[in-house]
Amino acid sequence: MTDEQAIRLWSPRLVFFEKDQNGVFRVVHIGDSSGYILSEEETDAIIDFCLQDKERYKSNKERDFKNWQYQQEVDKESRQRQEKENERRRAKKAAESNGEFKCTIYLMKDTIRGFIKIGMTNSLSGRLTQLKTANPAIEILKSYIGTTNDEKILHKHFMQHGKRVDGEWFTLGNADLEYIENYFNQKRA
Repeated sequence: MTDEQAIRLWSPRLVFFEKDQNGVFRVVHIGDSSGYILSEEETDAIIDFCLQDKERYKSNKERDFKNWQYQQEVDKESRQRQEKENERRRAKKAAESNGEFKCTIYLMKDTIRGFIKIGMTNSLSGRLTQLKTANPAIEILKSYIGTTNDEKILHKHFMQHGKRVDGEWFTLGNADLEYIENYFNQKRA
């Protein structure tokens, strides 16, 4: 079997219909998704299937009922997938709201302006790459294993002490960096 034959073997078969002026459907083209016209054997197999299908379902009412049953199964599977996804999101949101969502808390310094960003991520290297595209003068000072709640606590603490410049950026001195180090050391103890 050639590669071309293998591709054709797995390509979906498409049937195109149109209605004539009397409202009767007629097939205008049968081919595969790559545009190939079907072989004689493939055409015969489709005709055989259609004849068997016509024997199996004697009326449109039977076909409609079978389609309805099929749609019920598809809808049920879709609802189950959606419920699982919703449950996963609820669990994640509950964990985040309780501060239990584990992440990396990082301190990044803008070496030009001197500001320090207190942020959180699940991928420190990915986050650094992302931020460096906007500002290549960024370096990681320190990172800690923590929770989303830790980031909120540190933001609030330094905001209350007038250290916030903008968003997650702060003007922090050595004493502030020591405060953060002690904060995480106490959590580990």
